[in-house]
Amino acid sequence: MKRNIYLSVAATVSAILFSACQITEVSDSIKTRSITVYPVEADTRTSLEYEYSDYSHLVWCEGDVVAYVTDCASDVVKEAQVSSEGVFTATIPESAGTDNRLYVVYPGNGLAGGTLADLSLEISAQQTQDSISAVNSTGIVIPMMACTHVPETGETSVSVSYDVPVSVIRFDFATADFPQDQIQSVTFTAAQPVAGTVNVAGSVNGDVIFNGVSNSVTTTIDRLSPLERGGYVYVPVMRGSYSGVTLEVVTDNNEFVFRDGNFELDDPDATLYKVEMTLGEGQVIRDPYFVEISEDEQFSPDNKYLIAYRQSDYVYRVASEHISSKIDAVTIEYDPDLGGIPVVGDVMDYVFTIGPVAGADGYYWLYSEAAGNTNGNYVGTAGGTSVEGNFFFMKTEPASSDAYYIWRITYGDGAVYLYNEGRNRWIKYSTNLTYFVTSSVGEDNTGNEQIRDITILKLIE
Repeated sequence: MKRNIYLSVAATVSAILFSACQITEVSDSIKTRSITVYPVEADTRTSLEYEYSDYSHLVWCEGDVVAYVTDCASDVVKEAQVSSEGVFTATIPESAGTDNRLYVVYPGNGLAGGTLADLSLEISAQQTQDSISAVNSTGIVIPMMACTHVPETGETSVSVSYDVPVSVIRFDFATADFPQDQIQSVTFTAAQPVAGTVNVAGSVNGDVIFNGVSNSVTTTIDRLSPLERGGYVYVPVMRGSYSGVTLEVVTDNNEFVFRDGNFELDDPDATLYKVEMTLGEGQVIRDPYFVEISEDEQFSPDNKYLIAYRQSDYVYRVASEHISSKIDAVTIEYDPDLGGIPVVGDVMDYVFTIGPVAGADGYYWLYSEAAGNTNGNYVGTAGGTSVEGNFFFMKTEPASSDAYYIWRITYGDGAVYLYNEGRNRWIKYSTNLTYFVTSSVGEDNTGNEQIRDITILKLIE
């Protein structure tokens, strides 16, 4: 079952604006010098941490790796580890002066040896979060980039201002229906790309050159814990405004879907967005299955049905193909987790369409591709007094005057009766023939133990 909801978000923390800079080239030098690089703002970090006050901020982690390079000719990208304060030492060409620029990106793992022209920042379509603990978001990668002037010769430090091109959505999932469920993953899917790469050298003067490669971002949880313990799931996506968003939440027991969400994630002064959501029965996605109808069933040609005999608590004999003017049966097992017959194997080949007869209130026609023969696929009955009689078939939709091809549908104790007044016959299952038959035996099977009542199941998608 699915439900559409409208999703909204509220900004809670500030983003760091990107410093505008341009690229020039100077002669390269074999000599280098070292400078210490400091972050300008304390709130620009690589992961999220939550205090008891629920104030949200970004924090650097000891050992985080950044990549950096200047725009000097022949300079190559290098890597460096930062301190818990986001400080690192950069080795730059000695010839680099104040007319040159220093570029820094996080994460920087694996980028060493490249050039500025090829340097890009990855917004990953796959994130891994250690757990949904409210304490931190270990494992989530929040990409950042910075550009600043190289300090004058003799100066040994420089400060950089980082830009965070993503918006981080923090989902807080509440549930009364599934407190023991454990979230395994959350997937954010939009109509346009939300993951890809940012060209670092070209993203200056407020512009961001984004090469989108995926319309989805999935955060997978490594260590599971029950929802009743609380916690958050973080999903970083390219900053932007998104409509028609689908959010899929997978737990160890269920799948949930929220459709047609609107996410305004383009506020230049926001990096983190808090979203509270409730996981309930209305959002559960289940595999398609057939379930026995109730007495208030409204038959429609738009629905799909099975005609079956319930042989035991976990086994149905389902009407299938035409065989010698009878209808054969196949065995399909009941799935207690679904609460019905799963859509497996060839079961969809055996569906019946049941529709109201025009001008004959309370009468219905039956149609089956598999059960029909060369005479047609609309199901009728032969005459006579046999307890195990034959079916007839016709090619065109039965009208009220086609008395042998229209049926009344009534209900008994655990049974559904398909009755043809024109021939005074019922559709039954014969344990003797192991087929479905038309029978003179009505609602009372006494004295005809081989004749069994049937039921009807409806497809739930």
